[in-house]
Amino acid sequence: WGDFSASVATCGTGTGLVLKAPLAGGTPTTLASGVASPARVKVDSSDVYWTAPFSGGGGAIFKVPIAGGAVTTLVPAGAYSTEDIAVSGGKLYWVNYGASIMVMPVGGGTITTLVSGQTPYTMTLDSVNVYWSSYSTGDVVMMPLAGGATTTLATGQSFPIYSYMVVDSTSVYWTTNSGVAKVAIP
Repeated sequence: WGDFSASVATCGTGTGLVLKAPLAGGTPTTLASGVASPARVKVDSSDVYWTAPFSGGGGAIFKVPIAGGAVTTLVPAGAYSTEDIAVSGGKLYWVNYGASIMVMPVGGGTITTLVSGQTPYTMTLDSVNVYWSSYSTGDVVMMPLAGGATTTLATGQSFPIYSYMVVDSTSVYWTTNSGVAKVAIP
């Protein structure tokens, strides 16, 4: 899900649709159709972004204007194993499943590695840090968006297949096999 102004965006993994609807309720509007397994929808002030983790040969990342229009492929299928995504400050971040966290401008361009040597699964970010879960270690980790040292916030976590993570001004929250967990941001 991704909230923006007076609407909400969502996807139907089994339907191949990316939709938006008024927060107050009403009829959904189709933004994209015929999408292979859309998932992990996020928005910024102008566009809706989503992954297609099961599209031919590996995940892809797409975007479409909130107002509707042409779908743009930002990351082609097979280039990365895309999982979770986040958008902030004109940049698109994504989990390259089990290997790294990548970043690129939202308009397309050079892709760089922000986090490597980890096994990220889900992620979120605020204006200062990126946070992720490591499926191989069960850790929740943070690192400055500008790069630098990592800080382990929690250990021994168990993450479900479809795990989610969010952050607010004081804490990081994530789903576990038994519910929702949180830890304070240092």
